[in-house]
Amino acid sequence: MKGGMIKTTTLILTALLLVGCGHAFYPKCRHKAVLAGITVAEYGYPVRIVSGTTKDGRHAQAQAFIDSRWQWLRVGDRWEVYTTGMDNFMPDQTWTVNDYYESRFSDIVDRMSE
Repeated sequence: MKGGMIKTTTLILTALLLVGCGHAFYPKCRHKAVLAGITVAEYGYPVRIVSGTTKDGRHAQAQAFIDSRWQWLRVGDRWEVYTTGMDNFMPDQTWTVNDYYESRFSDIVDRMSE
């Protein structure tokens, strides 16, 4: 009985380690847009955040003025920022990064400091 209990406990602990018991939080488009904008702005390029709609709902994407034109920015899986195309996006507003940040995140920052 004791050996069976040890095996069961070991299997459960191994499963928890492999599967994990924590929560995963993934950034949304608004987080990635601000990150991309700030990152590329540090390299001296003018940047902006464009908000609008896609077939899935509201969306925000950063753009940078590179090679004499506005280019879409995307954050990769390893947090690198690169230029990309943008399909099926209908922009309706353009923001500075600071104005977009203030409009979307100031209430969250305020709650964190309470």
